[in-house]
Amino acid sequence: MFSAWCDLRELIPYAFGYMMAAKVGTGLVAEIGAMRITDEVDALEVMGISSMTFLCGTRLLAALMVHPSPTSRRLGPASSPVTWPSCSRSVRSPPAATS
Repeated sequence: MFSAWCDLRELIPYAFGYMMAAKVGTGLVAEIGAMRITDEVDALEVMGISSMTFLCGTRLLAALMVHPSPTSRRLGPASSPVTWPSCSRSVRSPPAATS
């Protein structure tokens, strides 16, 4: 019973993440589809702007600005792993007894 409860607690954040990604992704696709129907994408192409780069690039840039933690780990100094303050505490041995 305890093992099943722990498995459930581990899987719920992943399931929620997948659900949120699906909801946001379908919203973006629906928005771009509505732009295609109302000829907004064609207007970008007539102006000489690459519609794919403009529409997808700006959304990707916004996603990176809103949620920077996955990218900040990779873009750190020399791609070194990030050391978090709570995890970097050193454990010191007790001082030696003097007689």
